[in-house]
Amino acid sequence: MKSFGAALAGLMCYVIFLVATIPATFINTLLAHYLDQNIQIANAQGTLWHGSGNLDGMEEINWKIKTPELLLGHLHALVVSNDAAHPMDVFISPARIELKHITLTLPATLLSDFGRPLKLMAPGGRLRLSIEDFSVSDTFLGNVDLNWQNASSALSRVSPIGTYHFHITGLGHHLNIHLDTQDGPLFLAGKGNWSLQGGMYFTGTARSENEQLLALLNLVGKPAENGTYSFTTLNIGPQT
Repeated sequence: MKSFGAALAGLMCYVIFLVATIPATFINTLLAHYLDQNIQIANAQGTLWHGSGNLDGMEEINWKIKTPELLLGHLHALVVSNDAAHPMDVFISPARIELKHITLTLPATLLSDFGRPLKLMAPGGRLRLSIEDFSVSDTFLGNVDLNWQNASSALSRVSPIGTYHFHITGLGHHLNIHLDTQDGPLFLAGKGNWSLQGGMYFTGTARSENEQLLALLNLVGKPAENGTYSFTTLNIGPQT
């Protein structure tokens, strides 16, 4: 009986050791499983619980998961990057998700999952994500700012086509989305909303005085008044 207990204790210690030393590269397996886009942590070092790496070639990050909270059914992680003024705070539980002090640079290819016009554009450039305090439970609360910098399209030789700003506001059971142009030869503007029940409804306009962008305008929108093109996205979320 004593030998069985010792064997069981040894097995438990071995399992704990294996879990504690899961390599940091395993995070790429999780990203591939839960995200449609191929986002990778390059040069991942350390463990799944405390590691570092390069986020999709954009910036260096370090993360630490508070393992005691896993016993409570919570995932609580602190992420540090060279570009962030404060540690980024990610809290996930069955009841809610909380994001605080988030500052990340991501590939603009992520935009192709959000609506036919963006998918057709085959977007390039980078996305600058900024979140001060945003939460998701049975409602949305907070603000998200997304800057599309050095924007480009695989369908146009003009590059960059502009810099664009998405402002997303959580208003209870839906998100309000506003798009405006900060600079560039292609002007984009629009507004809409997204909810779990209704999906996406977004309408916008595009225009440009650059004739080299005419083919792109005709692809993503329909001719409207005063040289503008209109586009609409209905009932979609991230596509699989």
